[in-house]
Amino acid sequence: MHRTVAAALVAALALALASCGSSTKTETVSRAQAVKRLEAACADGQAKASRQMGTARERLQYLDAIRSELQLVRDRLAGIETTGSAKAPFGAYKATLDVRIKAMERILSADDKDRTRVIDREKGAIGPAGERAHNAIVALGASHNCL
Repeated sequence: MHRTVAAALVAALALALASCGSSTKTETVSRAQAVKRLEAACADGQAKASRQMGTARERLQYLDAIRSELQLVRDRLAGIETTGSAKAPFGAYKATLDVRIKAMERILSADDKDRTRVIDREKGAIGPAGERAHNAIVALGASHNCL
């Protein structure tokens, strides 16, 4: 009996400690709500990018504005999940955000002499991820301007 109680207490404590570090809460929403939030995040991201591009003087500043746009969208969608037939395309869209953001960060962090090589290499990641993002948007029924 004592062993069972002790084992249960240890298991409960381990579970409590494991969940302590997790501050990200996941909210499951309907397809319509996911699309609505996705489109709102995209509109906000595009507005942010437009403001940044308005002051841009170099190509890298434009790329940084696009990266910022995608980061805003990613951050807004981070704790949102959906179910049913929307789950896969919504998850796929969110995954493309990480791929594209990381590729852009590698380009932005490359030194001037190495940047052309990095751009050529990252095109192989950005292009297909953009295609997957487009396909996910179409599958969700969201607007196409949210890429």
